[in-house]
Amino acid sequence: GGGAGAGAGGPTGASHHKGRHHGPASLWYKIERPVREIIHPFLSSLYCLDVPAHARPVPESRPIFGSNPAMTYDAWVSQWTTDLILAVSLTEARPASGTAIFNACRVVVKFDIKVALFLLPHIILHVLCLDVEELRLRVLEELLCVLDAAALGDGPVRAETRQMAAQTVFSVLDNLGHFERAVQVKLHRSSKPSRRAHPAERPSELNRKLLLVRAFLLLVPKNMVARAAYNCKDYPRALMGQELHMRQEFRQPDTPGGVWAVSADFNDHLKFLQRVYLMLNETDGMAGVAATRVHTSLEEQILDLRSAGRWTQALSCYELALQQEPNQVSHLEGLLECQLNLGHMETALTHASGTLLQRPQWAAALNTYRVRAAWRLGDWPSLKQHLPSAAHHKDFDVVLGEILVAAHEGSAAHFKRLLRNARDLLTAPIAAVSMEMNPYLRAYPNVVRLQMLDELELALQPVLCTGPAAASASAPTVTAAAAA
Repeated sequence: GGGAGAGAGGPTGASHHKGRHHGPASLWYKIERPVREIIHPFLSSLYCLDVPAHARPVPESRPIFGSNPAMTYDAWVSQWTTDLILAVSLTEARPASGTAIFNACRVVVKFDIKVALFLLPHIILHVLCLDVEELRLRVLEELLCVLDAAALGDGPVRAETRQMAAQTVFSVLDNLGHFERAVQVKLHRSSKPSRRAHPAERPSELNRKLLLVRAFLLLVPKNMVARAAYNCKDYPRALMGQELHMRQEFRQPDTPGGVWAVSADFNDHLKFLQRVYLMLNETDGMAGVAATRVHTSLEEQILDLRSAGRWTQALSCYELALQQEPNQVSHLEGLLECQLNLGHMETALTHASGTLLQRPQWAAALNTYRVRAAWRLGDWPSLKQHLPSAAHHKDFDVVLGEILVAAHEGSAAHFKRLLRNARDLLTAPIAAVSMEMNPYLRAYPNVVRLQMLDELELALQPVLCTGPAAASASAPTVTAAAAA
């Protein structure tokens, strides 16, 4: 029940004036008035959350991620968050104010993924500051399980779930890094004579938390973060992680300027760094890698040429690589990529089809290139022939090929269904990226593709309304609209 003790204005004792408040009153007046009106009755509510011990959800196995390949991303986040809340509740002899908030939300996180995602970084920070080895290792095990799956880029867990889970881990690591930097600033300010630390922010306590968080972050392998980020197309994070790893592992601090300890392992990491620079279109970085390495392999030369946009020279190098290693399908994929970038669509289609007559086991890798070439050429028979074997590759060009075939056949219902599926495919990565502070740059390519789908739908509406015969007659219009 509710009484008048709380008042309409706020918590008890702060009902009729704002003034300069501390504690609950200060928090209350930071809430917008419409929200205060909604939650005001709960200030004096007698309801409380009481979950029996036998009803508490306990994961069947840990780490939770990957224990059930069919588990959705939302289920993983809610289970992990709930598990950590319960672990903190059972660990603390005297629950802190933060734990009380977590406990009050532990039923909500099962149904509201936004609340779970908001609380998760704070819960993990709270767990680390408790300085309980078992809980710290439990968090580390879950993080490494997600990062390892994302770094491998394969496994029983669905790719969408794997990518969004990895992005959640990145957000957790970012939050811990932000906390580390914020505490360093506070400690620096408190060391000045003119600054007096607040009692709740004693330098000794802050320093203890700083050391705990810093020690935990050192347990997370930077190269694993880099490879997971690369597979998630988070190339700036991949670059930062790889550079940090290489500085820690290979730079000799006692030498002037920090000379690199060159080894076979160093060269492997340098190749990965080169691929990251290529995806970032960092020509200066590519030049720096070229100046650092002692010997330049054919693969590294190809990456240099691709970075510079010299597709003709890269094509020649791929042809040489195929002569040296004819059983490497990756060389043929690179060659077809060069032909498509040079506009040699018919050559790429013919080359891929001819190769598959001799090596049908490469169909899964090469059919995507045949689809890309076929819809650009308006070769509808070839496109319909190659789409079924390439449909499991959720490449945007393959999805676009399916949409164009539906438009070419005049199937409005199938066209709309494929368009809806394509939008779902593009919005999932955007949702994962939205957890970052400045997500627009990473989301931009998919935003552009969504705009392409929107314009394609608008351009093909008149074509679809005229039926299959008119759609066939308007096939050049279909191709031109997609190419635009």
